[in-house]
Amino acid sequence: MVQSLTTDIYAQNTSDLGEQIVIPKEELKNSQQTDEIIQHALKFLTLGRKPTQKEIRAAPAGVATLLHEWRKLVIADGLLYRDSVVAGQKRRQLVLPYKYHKIVLEQLHNKMGHLGTERVCALARSRFYWPKMAKDIEHHITKACPCLKNKVPTVHDKAPMEHLKSTAPMELVSVDYLKLERSKGGYEYILLLVDNFTRFAQAYPTQNKSGKTAATKIFNDFAMKFGLPAKLHHDQGREFENQMFAELQRLTGVTKSRATPYHPEGNGQVERLNRTLLSMLKTLPEDHKSNWAAHVNKMIFAYNSTKNDATGFSPYFLLFGRNPRLPVDLMFDLPDDYPERKSTFVQQWEHGMRKAYEAAAENAAKAALKGKTRYDKSVRSQALLPGDRVLVRNLSERGGPGKLRSYWEETIHVVVRRMADDSPVYEVRPESGKGRTRVLHRNLLLQCDGLPITVPQPKPSKPTSRMQNVDSGNRDVNNSDDDDESSDDELYIDFTPQSRNQGTSALPARVRHLPQPEPSPVSTPVQPERRQRVPPKRFTYDQLGVPSIYEMNTGVQAYPGYQINPGYVTAPPGVHGYQFV
Repeated sequence: MVQSLTTDIYAQNTSDLGEQIVIPKEELKNSQQTDEIIQHALKFLTLGRKPTQKEIRAAPAGVATLLHEWRKLVIADGLLYRDSVVAGQKRRQLVLPYKYHKIVLEQLHNKMGHLGTERVCALARSRFYWPKMAKDIEHHITKACPCLKNKVPTVHDKAPMEHLKSTAPMELVSVDYLKLERSKGGYEYILLLVDNFTRFAQAYPTQNKSGKTAATKIFNDFAMKFGLPAKLHHDQGREFENQMFAELQRLTGVTKSRATPYHPEGNGQVERLNRTLLSMLKTLPEDHKSNWAAHVNKMIFAYNSTKNDATGFSPYFLLFGRNPRLPVDLMFDLPDDYPERKSTFVQQWEHGMRKAYEAAAENAAKAALKGKTRYDKSVRSQALLPGDRVLVRNLSERGGPGKLRSYWEETIHVVVRRMADDSPVYEVRPESGKGRTRVLHRNLLLQCDGLPITVPQPKPSKPTSRMQNVDSGNRDVNNSDDDDESSDDELYIDFTPQSRNQGTSALPARVRHLPQPEPSPVSTPVQPERRQRVPPKRFTYDQLGVPSIYEMNTGVQAYPGYQINPGYVTAPPGVHGYQFV
């Protein structure tokens, strides 16, 4: 199997190289002697002396690195080599001219299964040497080779964390769908809504995730109980991005807020609730899990009644200003937290809620800062500038099966702009100019300025051959009377599609360089006969039950026998009623 694989690789390499399999030594000698860096080393080795520091500084960049290996450089058969020890074995490395670097990189990486940097460096060190060879190999593999589109990066780019800020209840409500196994009643989805300030949540089991279902639950249920939110934040799902939702938001004054696609962190509040709700539903007895839809409202009430780690208060208290009455309170007849004097309830409630909101905002800010500090420790990215070339993460099903699918999309994009100065969101467009612009998070982009620029080839249109017999008897192409080689009839083949309105005297596009012939007085194009328009007829009633048809004219007298008055037509004598116009 190994032998067959080696044979296939060799056959592929030799076929790609064409007829020239071995590079002649004379060509290598000439290349070394004309190379910008190697020629200086050959000069001093031929003279038999080491160059001075002044001579090294006057030489081009890279000569000093090569001359640093002075004791290892040797000339054998007119070629410059470097004696080295690789993996415990003595090796004589060919000092490779710059013109062959690309060939070696393609042969040792592109034609060898696109292996990693260490493996390619090991193959190259046992055969060749040039200054900063390892750096060039790493750049080719990680920046310039097209295989970059297919491989998972060793270190992922991560932009610093940013938070959605809200300062009051119902200022920003996040919404999302959660899919589960089918429950009794045909329920498969849960529509979740979370208030970003209070963390108050509501969940609605649904049989589908259509836009109509989402609009009904949000505007006919949630909004009727808790009021309309100022902003509605979602992940750009089709159930939220439609004309019906846009019209409802316009009529109610709700502003839409969208997360970037394929970036669940942008809708973090509701995504975190998804995990919490799933963990709570998993605790149901096995015989109740098939009817999970009947237990969702109880789980959400329990979630709203407990203290949130970020705010320090329960969502129920921050929204309603009091703690809920639980079954255990009734069981032990525990007193509620209402004040004894009802007259001071409003003042105490206002003072308590003001303090609670301030404390909740401060605690949420501290929790957000703590999470950002922990997240930003693994940040590894740089801000992109307009014009930077990037690859987009391939999260769709294009590119074959899942395990063989390319990690990045084939099309290279260009950064158009950054959405805000401190925002990790960018607007990109295809480099070819064909395609829509997209707004994506920085974590889904990979800078690829080193990849070669591919010029899209235009798709050839299907040639439609059309034989056109051009009469050349009345034209003189060469403006000479003694041209005996010209025939009376010349045949032209036109592969260019022509307009249907184009006359018969138009020349094909392929012979536009010929002199235009003089128009023949006989070959006058025949104009097609135009169809005459017939005035439309209107079906009216002169008198009740007796229909008649009158032709519509552009004159004042629209109907015979009728008098034209402003707004209506008066019937002639003997005809009852009138006809509106």
